Amino acid sequence: MALTTAERNKRKRERKKRERADAQKLQQQQLEEEAANKSQKDDDDDVQVEIEYVAEPPPENNSNNINQGVDDDQDLQAVMRRFQDRAALVYVTDGEDANNTTSEIDTKSAKEHHTDNLNDDEENSNNILSKTKLKAMFRPTVASLKQRSLNPELVEAHDITAPDPEFLIYLKGIPGTVPVPRHWGRKRKYLQGKRGVEKPPFALPDFIVKTGICDVRDATAEDDAKMSVKQKNRARVSGKGAGVDVDYR
Repeated sequence: MALTTAERNKRKRERKKRERADAQKLQQQQLEEEAANKSQKDDDDDVQVEIEYVAEPPPENNSNNINQGVDDDQDLQAVMRRFQDRAALVYVTDGEDANNTTSEIDTKSAKEHHTDNLNDDEENSNNILSKTKLKAMFRPTVASLKQRSLNPELVEAHDITAPDPEFLIYLKGIPGTVPVPRHWGRKRKYLQGKRGVEKPPFALPDFIVKTGICDVRDATAEDDAKMSVKQKNRARVSGKGAGVDVDYR
């Protein structure tokens, strides 16, 4: 028997209600499980564990091994005593106290280590000098170089920068020596600069001069010089014709 539309809609509504109820039940169960897990974790966290660090006592010297490395035993005892003192400072009674003590000790040790590093860096920076400063320290002055040399008149200001200034002055004082010119290290060749050189006037190339255009221009210039002022004004107002004004004399 076929169902009517009203019955079909009714069954759909009932099915949706059942699905919503099942979803709500699943969600409620998940929330209860999460709450139970949280309570169990809180109970586990409330349990306090006390840890006590016991330092190992330093080894004692045996009377039988006195002659066999007494100094080594003393050094070992000093090292062990140092570690024992550090370990004895750190012990835990409660969780909060342990955290406070360890944080204070860590901050103190970090500050001491930082200050020691800064002091070491300052001492190293003060002791270490660069190559330029070392060269400047061992470089003689012009006055001292003149006092030590046999020819003080040959000493110049830039001679102190030489690798061996005294030997340089000795070479300068040998008769017959020729000084090295100052332009030996320059990229531009000697007397190749444009400073102090007059620029020549412009001249036409030879292949243009051979055509005789210079003579034609000179002839026209002479004709213009012979013209009066009225003739020049009349020529300027009237203008030139289309032909080329060339005199083939």
